[in-house]
Amino acid sequence: MADKRDRDMDYEEYKNKYHDIREERRIAKKKAKRRRILAVIIIVVIIVVGFATKDYWMPQVAEFFEDKTETIINDGTPEKGNGFPITLSQSQYNYVTNVEDMATVISDTHITMYNSKGGIHKKIQHMFAKPVYYTMKDKLFIYDLDGYRFSVYDKKGEVYSKKTEDAIVVAAASQDGKVAIVTQTDKYTSYLTIYDESGEAVFKWSGGQRIVNVSFNDKEDGCILSTFSASGGKIVSRLYGLEFDKTTETFKTSDLEGLVYKSGYCENGDMWLLGDSVLYRVAPDGSVIYTYKYDRELVSYDLSGDMAVLVFDSVTGDKQEIRIFGKDKEPAVYKTDSEVIKLDIIDDNAVFVTKDYFAFLDKNAKVTASCELEKEYSDFAVMKDEVYFMGYNEVDKVDFNR
Repeated sequence: MADKRDRDMDYEEYKNKYHDIREERRIAKKKAKRRRILAVIIIVVIIVVGFATKDYWMPQVAEFFEDKTETIINDGTPEKGNGFPITLSQSQYNYVTNVEDMATVISDTHITMYNSKGGIHKKIQHMFAKPVYYTMKDKLFIYDLDGYRFSVYDKKGEVYSKKTEDAIVVAAASQDGKVAIVTQTDKYTSYLTIYDESGEAVFKWSGGQRIVNVSFNDKEDGCILSTFSASGGKIVSRLYGLEFDKTTETFKTSDLEGLVYKSGYCENGDMWLLGDSVLYRVAPDGSVIYTYKYDRELVSYDLSGDMAVLVFDSVTGDKQEIRIFGKDKEPAVYKTDSEVIKLDIIDDNAVFVTKDYFAFLDKNAKVTASCELEKEYSDFAVMKDEVYFMGYNEVDKVDFNR
């Protein structure tokens, strides 16, 4: 039988062992807590870094999934019968556009709107010598370049018509119906007047500069003007920002190289400036984000939202290039053996017709839909799943999935 001393030793040994176990558990819990805290920190860091660098990796992820999209190959055979092809009268020129989902042909004497069966919905005679047109959301704006008249039409006919005192040198229209008219007067090199949807003058401006382009902002409560002048024997351009409830400019840029003859707003408030030798992307405050100097002759272009699409001519032994610009300076490039005749940006796609085919390109210059063509066309208008092509004195209709 163990004596008291032995029992005391056993008890002391038990206490020590129990203490060691508790200490080990405490240490283990402390380490586990540290691991959990470290894991949380790592997750937070990953989220923060991922958010901070989303502009870099998100486009690549999107591009990966976009690359999996198959190209839709259409037949391209024009519809025969049911009013097509539409035969046109002899004209010096014919353009086709989309007014409220109706193929609308502008000739040297008339504006004619056709329904989906090729029948005439509305035919309006015009008196424009040099007509230039803009398609609005549900209207058509036409002005007489170097003339004195401008008009707005919808599917019912003429909405209003105006005559200016001085010759119109530049004009533009917003999607919801505002119109910008720039005239040249004896007093002013360029005089800007903004008209509302009903044709009433609501804003006037002149800054002594020669205006070459006007673009409305998305809210249509302001616009940007590109102007040019001579400095040191060279042509330079300057951009002005205007708001129609203010009397002074909201911003102006420093002198920019070359003649900027086209401008447009991006979705985030940035602006495109297309020059004769340089493409600019400009921040809302007028500072230049990047410039892209041309290495070939520019033959066609369009600006819309976050896309600037430029077509450059071929050089010896090479092809024409369609370059698509976005937030990054380096463009996506598509090369074509067939000469580009007409280019538009439609629903964030570069849409173009060549002598041989018609195609849609996404922002990565990937063909998403196309069709071969039986003959050559000079113009086109896209309406839902149909394309209307302008041929020689006739309009063809082609079913087109995209």
